[in-house]
Amino acid sequence: MNNITINPNERSWAIDLISSINQLANIHNLKIKKAGGESTILTGKQRMFPDVILFGDTDQIEFLQGWELKMPDTLITDSEFVNDAQRKANNLGLNSTIIWNFTSVVLYIFDGEKWTVKKSWNETSHIRNRVDVAMYQDDWKKLLEKVVLQVDEFLTTGEIISQRIDRVVTDSLMANIIENNKENVGRKLKEASNVNRVVEAYIKQWWEIAQSEYLNDEIDPFIAYAKMIILNWLNKFLFAHLIKSYQLQARDVDIISDDETIEDIIKIFDKITNECDFYAIFCKIAYNELIDNETWSEILEYNLLLKSMNIEIIDQQNIQDILEQSVASSKRLIKGQYTTPEILSEILCNLTMLNVEKPFMDCCCGTGTIAKAGLNLKKDKIGMEKALSTTWASDKDNFPLQLATITMSSIETINKPVLVFNDNVLALKYGKKISIINPEDGEVLEYNLPKIETICSNLPFIAFERLENEDKEIIEEIIEKVKVETRITLSKRGDIYTYIPFALYDLLNIKGRMGVITSNSWLGTDSGKLFYEALSKYFYIRQLHISGNKKWFNNADVITIILILEKKEIGQPNIDNISFFIWRKQLAEFSENITYKNNLIQSSLLDINPEPEISSRVTYTPEEQIEILNYNVSINSLFHDARWLLKTKGKIASEDKVVPIQDVFEVLRGSRRGWDPLFYPEGNHSIEDEYIRKVLRNAKNVNRLETEANSDVFCCSKSKLELRESGHHGALSWIEKFENEVNGIGKPLPEVLSRNNMYWYEIKTSETADFFTMMNPDKRFFFGKFTNRSFINQRLIGLKLKENTSDKFLLHALLNSVFSMYYIEAVGFGRGLGVLDINKTSIASMFLLNPKCLSESQKNNIKRLFLPILERDILDYEEELSMEDRAKFDKYVLKCYGLSDIYTEIKKSFLSMHKMRQNI
Repeated sequence: MNNITINPNERSWAIDLISSINQLANIHNLKIKKAGGESTILTGKQRMFPDVILFGDTDQIEFLQGWELKMPDTLITDSEFVNDAQRKANNLGLNSTIIWNFTSVVLYIFDGEKWTVKKSWNETSHIRNRVDVAMYQDDWKKLLEKVVLQVDEFLTTGEIISQRIDRVVTDSLMANIIENNKENVGRKLKEASNVNRVVEAYIKQWWEIAQSEYLNDEIDPFIAYAKMIILNWLNKFLFAHLIKSYQLQARDVDIISDDETIEDIIKIFDKITNECDFYAIFCKIAYNELIDNETWSEILEYNLLLKSMNIEIIDQQNIQDILEQSVASSKRLIKGQYTTPEILSEILCNLTMLNVEKPFMDCCCGTGTIAKAGLNLKKDKIGMEKALSTTWASDKDNFPLQLATITMSSIETINKPVLVFNDNVLALKYGKKISIINPEDGEVLEYNLPKIETICSNLPFIAFERLENEDKEIIEEIIEKVKVETRITLSKRGDIYTYIPFALYDLLNIKGRMGVITSNSWLGTDSGKLFYEALSKYFYIRQLHISGNKKWFNNADVITIILILEKKEIGQPNIDNISFFIWRKQLAEFSENITYKNNLIQSSLLDINPEPEISSRVTYTPEEQIEILNYNVSINSLFHDARWLLKTKGKIASEDKVVPIQDVFEVLRGSRRGWDPLFYPEGNHSIEDEYIRKVLRNAKNVNRLETEANSDVFCCSKSKLELRESGHHGALSWIEKFENEVNGIGKPLPEVLSRNNMYWYEIKTSETADFFTMMNPDKRFFFGKFTNRSFINQRLIGLKLKENTSDKFLLHALLNSVFSMYYIEAVGFGRGLGVLDINKTSIASMFLLNPKCLSESQKNNIKRLFLPILERDILDYEEELSMEDRAKFDKYVLKCYGLSDIYTEIKKSFLSMHKMRQNI
């Protein structure tokens, strides 16, 4: 295509065409109400937007179509001309475009897969050059009317689809600018890091936290950070235009030309910030000046388009729509740090906040969804002015604070200080000085952080290994403080959320409430129990809430819970009940049905049972909870009415009804030696029989409760010299086959597999078991029995009898009773993929029905009733519990221990845990 620069005379023709369209819109009653685009025509460089934009209203809220204009010198079939028009339509999120060269006109429509010609006009084919454009002006204006009327008809039939301004300037434009330029800016960052490696160090440190927090769609940290830089700039320009009718200082964005330098723009935004605040929106983030020229041109053109839209004359509701849509779009583009769904934020604030008049805070506010929910709840009760002056939000990360400030802003609040600030949640203290600029007059307002009545937060899921040194130092102080005040030693390797409630204790009012979202992982660990016990020293633990129907966060693998706490004096005894709620409805159902939402909220506030189809609720006294947890079940099991466990307390003929499993078995994990090809030979090999033992590598293909190990394991405790002297060349050659191999990162196997007091090719022969179960069971729960004691792989957990004289058959039966199956589920917790997380330690904490309580007659009857189960295939456990032979067996076993009345309760409790894990 010829590179034609439009001179002023040619530009006048384009403006004349726009004026003609506007005249037609005035004459006819069209869906097309206005044409614009004069400010986008002037330049020879590639533009983002069409030369002409048709609007469905005079305020330019509804975008209808873009037109691309050329003089007759450019053929209507020119590929660059066509592609350019289609690219610009994509930028605006439109499904049609017109190309016009005064000789011909073509309408293209995108059908969801490709662009196709919908209609073409050639009535002005006699216009061949620039002179003809002026000579035959009446002809092309007649054609223009035909084209406009036809486009209007397609708008009426719905073949041409419009876009509202809030979608155009956020979803369409932001997404396209970021997608088109992220690699260029990423490359610029890499080039800068070659010159200054501090840039690389900063981005890599940021990425350690960011990659799992809100950038799961990118694998390159430089491109991920590039997206953040671009979005930060786009949000600055958009917000400045949105507030310029209310904040005169922000009108400086209107004087920005398309050739301004980044340094000049940074100064302009610094000036706006100094005069009207919104620091979190307009502040500079690290290395946001590292942008290539092409990207910078597109960002400045975005600003010019916003300027041309005359946003200052748009009504308040449409400005509010743009504000809200910009936040939603930004979250989608950056995969906002497990952004809290709006309905979950609303419910969390309603469950937690009792006093709406006193200060509320989200101290890990991220993009501000929870803070906005708290603000709205207060606003509805006490009005916006008082609500805004008592709502605080902070975050350690500057980028989400930009979105949080936009989220908290509305037309009502543009001239009022928004109490959003940058700080580390672990370092927040009562009385800490916070500076906020009053947007009304530019005055710096000094606040002392007040005592907070209600804290609601989605606490960050950051593993200890990824914490910054500053945070680790504060955490060490917290651990020491808790130890001194409660004699409880918290784990030093917990996720950050396990320390935050203690850091916030002094900030919260006595009887103030804290509602936090955390991972469920602590519910199934010993360190989690310490965390829970420590919480009970500082707070009344009022309620725990969990989903029993799909995850709350679709973009995260973790399962989350809500913890409702009320501050008390340290060490004050717990006297009130604790309630555990399982939500039976998905978040979408709570969002769509106000009755569901209100029933859940009101039931929680009153601490009464909700409608059973909406949520279940189990309540424990503090004493009941302590006793139940002494049976070593997880805290997670308390959601599923575990009170029946208390009935197992007692003796039969001086023997406890239940005993720790370790009284009977040694619990062990299968061999974890590494490099399976060496230790688990497959196919034909020449290793001598004395060095081959049998191993069960996994239980996926085990179909019966009694089985045999079916794979070979290489077990050799002799030196190579001893093998050579013994003439055992099969084992020797097998070792030498791997001696010079390396692992995936190039390290020699003898080095990688080296162990103290062992040969590098040696595996312990003591890791054998009589019974086994799976490490991460899904739907099949069982303890298998080996015909002969066998090796197990690391994927299995083994039980070895402490006394060889024990009745294996009886123990196998008791291990597979509903009581033991319940324990497998109750000592673990469900991960996001529906799999149960258990390990050797959790199985070792189980209790077992005590075989010493049984008479010989009872033993024989139990074995007789177990035999049919032993002789059929293992079933998924929901189906298993419905089997008649299973019910007879379980009921008789419990009857022998005087526990017949808990059969229904234990089955219900187990199935509740089991189904909830499957439903997530």
